[in-house]
Amino acid sequence: MDTRSFFDAIIVGGSYAGLSAGLTLGRSLRKTLILDGGNPCNKPSKAAHNLLTHDGQSPARIREKAVEQVLAYPTVSIRNTSVTNVEGQDGAFFVETTGGDTFQAKKLLFATGLEDILPAIRGFSDCWGKSILHCPYCHGYEVRGERTAIIASGIKAVHFTKLLHNWTNDLVVISNGEAEIDPDHEKQMSEWGVPHLHEPIDAILSNGGQLEGVRLQSGEVVVCTAAYAHLAFRQKSNLPERIGCRLNDQGILSVDDFQRTSVTGVFAAGDNSFPLRAIASSLSTGMRAGAAINMDLIGGLLPG
Repeated sequence: MDTRSFFDAIIVGGSYAGLSAGLTLGRSLRKTLILDGGNPCNKPSKAAHNLLTHDGQSPARIREKAVEQVLAYPTVSIRNTSVTNVEGQDGAFFVETTGGDTFQAKKLLFATGLEDILPAIRGFSDCWGKSILHCPYCHGYEVRGERTAIIASGIKAVHFTKLLHNWTNDLVVISNGEAEIDPDHEKQMSEWGVPHLHEPIDAILSNGGQLEGVRLQSGEVVVCTAAYAHLAFRQKSNLPERIGCRLNDQGILSVDDFQRTSVTGVFAAGDNSFPLRAIASSLSTGMRAGAAINMDLIGGLLPG
């Protein structure tokens, strides 16, 4: 193997967490390779919010600027390629790519993110990330006061109703034919003045990704301009599990306070290992992982 293929650290995933870790490692003079397949989960979003100095900018523009800043450090390189296999152990991990290249690194960081599992509802995918949203902290201000649907059932519907009341009191819960809400919670929602529709959804009506309404199987159209949905998710990459990394009960990679996984020498950062899905938290975990990798490379904290 060519010596140019040896690195202190390889980062699998070049979105915000991976780039943040790359920046920290570059500033630590560590030879670092970032491998990115180019399909971030927030790709449909027009703008990112709740992010200091970048509030309202497009996710793509934020990443473009981040790449520019990371590559200013000569020890860091980025390749736009997907990873097909990872094996090895602490000090000698081998990473294979779709291009047929194999790279070796002392430490490995997975910043591979999560993948939302979209429901089989006609028109849902057209609006996901645009006007059907997952997080009011990221998008709630932009749709404040609007007629908003909550596509959820059970305790998730109750949670969303309580949470969203601060942004809008014009809410309707659509449980899409799923489990009924506990009678006490149903009563509470009624007292809040929030209608609860149990009928299955036939289709999402929209124009260019802008939600216009939810059509139920009876043909009734619930007019709304925004909606929230709590979707199931899975790890976007199975590589961490294949090398032995454990998942917790939430389905995210189990890490310690320094982003170390259950496999020595393997770290994880971003959505794949942190329950709050936001750019700010991805940046934070990425920086923490980068610092922890550097500390491990120098043998950990010096005594006293």
